[in-house]
Amino acid sequence: MTPALPWAHMIVPALLVALIFEQVAAAPAGGHAPARAVSAASEQFSAADSRSGLSRAEKLDQLYARLADRTLDEENSEKIIAAIEMAWLESGSETVNFIMDRVLTATRSQNYDLSIKLLTKVTEIAPDYAEGWNQLAVAYYLSENYDHALPPLLRALSLDHRHFKAIEGYGVLMREMNNKRAALSAFRKVLAINPHSATAREAEAELSRDIDGQGI
Repeated sequence: MTPALPWAHMIVPALLVALIFEQVAAAPAGGHAPARAVSAASEQFSAADSRSGLSRAEKLDQLYARLADRTLDEENSEKIIAAIEMAWLESGSETVNFIMDRVLTATRSQNYDLSIKLLTKVTEIAPDYAEGWNQLAVAYYLSENYDHALPPLLRALSLDHRHFKAIEGYGVLMREMNNKRAALSAFRKVLAINPHSATAREAEAELSRDIDGQGI
């Protein structure tokens, strides 16, 4: 099995990790701080949107445009990526946020069967929530059920064609299936949206070498 790229490990965005640690520190003994993390992140992003007067789509447009700047240093690109990941997480539904809390806990415990069950419910409740489909694909991938990972991943991309983690996931799956040309195309699309992705850049270079001379 090819080692998983970060797509399969990005269950929790960087800023959400920080929120979890803050909640763990503040929680009373015996509390379950991680179960509030998704809601906290969602509320934080929604509050930021309210202050800026921008819709979620408008804020994402701005963030994607800033991320495309190749002159960004690592610190600033990571901040923008974390903000985008938080925007992906925002569902606009308290019910979905509650279920995603449980998904977070299940996935961190490597209980992928439960994650899949919960995420399937999320996609039923919110079929237009791209991150629900993406995380369902991730859960299937982590459980090594690659055939089932592809359909939800394609659904996520149909809802958000700039979701560079989902595109990266597609590249990972295509490489697992030995479809190197499709994988190469996917990683190049990742770099077009997020030119700061070291993993996509490394994968693109490796795949280019693998098929060099065969025509692309």
